[in-house]
Amino acid sequence: MIWGERMRGLGKGGNVKATKTLKSAMRLGSFIITMAAMPFFGSMEAVAQDGSFSPRLYVNDRAISNFEVQQRTLFLTLLRAPGDLDAEAIKGLIEDRLRGAVAKQLGLTLTAEAVIAGMNEFASRANLTGDQFVEALGKAGVASETFRDFVSAGLIWRDVVRGKFGGQVTISEAEIDRAIARSKQATKARVLLAEIVIPGADGLAIEEKLKREKATGTAFTAAAKRYSKAPSAKDGGALDWLPLANLPSDVRAAVIGLEKGQISDPVRVPGGLAVFLLRDVAQDPTEELAPIEVKYAQYLVPNDAASVAAVRARVDVCDDLYAVAKGLPEDRLTVETVPLGQVPAAIGAELAQLDPGESSSAITRGPWRVFLMLCSRTAVQELPAQRDDIRTQLINARLGGLAERYLSELKADAIIREP
Repeated sequence: MIWGERMRGLGKGGNVKATKTLKSAMRLGSFIITMAAMPFFGSMEAVAQDGSFSPRLYVNDRAISNFEVQQRTLFLTLLRAPGDLDAEAIKGLIEDRLRGAVAKQLGLTLTAEAVIAGMNEFASRANLTGDQFVEALGKAGVASETFRDFVSAGLIWRDVVRGKFGGQVTISEAEIDRAIARSKQATKARVLLAEIVIPGADGLAIEEKLKREKATGTAFTAAAKRYSKAPSAKDGGALDWLPLANLPSDVRAAVIGLEKGQISDPVRVPGGLAVFLLRDVAQDPTEELAPIEVKYAQYLVPNDAASVAAVRARVDVCDDLYAVAKGLPEDRLTVETVPLGQVPAAIGAELAQLDPGESSSAITRGPWRVFLMLCSRTAVQELPAQRDDIRTQLINARLGGLAERYLSELKADAIIREP
């Protein structure tokens, strides 16, 4: 299981029920993980510190309340974020305090107009306005301040990163040419990767250690067995041959420029970071030179082997899942058709290894295990990428790596304690 998150928002705006609105909101993929990594601060922090709520922990003597943790956990639950949501909420709030402190030191603030625009942008991924999104969240028990400050923190952190590192990142025309050339060949390439997935900032330390030591495949294998938390750890992180076009876009961007034997920059995943070793690459002339659209199903089952086996015994194609899920809450089964680049990366990594009709159960979500089935994989046509878009993608990728390292330094220097 690998990697960050991206998914297209679905649903229609206007006069819809709150349950359908939230179902649309839960598909806000790229923002779900990006913004979950950029938590809220502001008014909720003030509430937590006025004595109304007990502190859960302190970050450099700035309190995080139990109420904030509960709100963040509920928010992530509604957005269907993967992993241990209570742990993810605490991790995000810790990062929030550190990021908020840096913004304050730099004297950075946001206008009310910028915050409203950010809220509307977030909600638009589900074809909703900010007000509609806030109303739906409120009916589910999430305070409007939670959403507002959640978005505000993401906006202000981007300002911090751009201000601190923007001048350090330059992209040459030659780099853009190479990226375009590689992207044209991407759907005809197959890659043999190894992965290391590590919780928290430890991933940065491992990645830097491997690069510093110019780690060979043997060293990477040993590190994967020792440190990685992915299912592939037992195999030294080794993955099977995968079409490059099948990989999530953030992973593809991380490995597309690598030479054989090189290690990628870290890629954010739920709960930590991942790094990759390019073991080999080959051209596959049978692949169509076109972007990919996938249809896939996610069915939430109790997190035990017997439940997964029972479902697997009853389904051969995705449509069989409708009978299995009959009578259960709507959110237990979702079936979506989206461009591959908009699939959540952890899911996309599993789908990359499946043929239509095959399933995986490697991903957990809170108390559930995700029974993931690939329904179809189809080549589609799209307009060629523009040079300015490629430049922006390359700049953002480099800024992301610098920001992760900076955040790891802030965490290393912080005093994080319980009451």
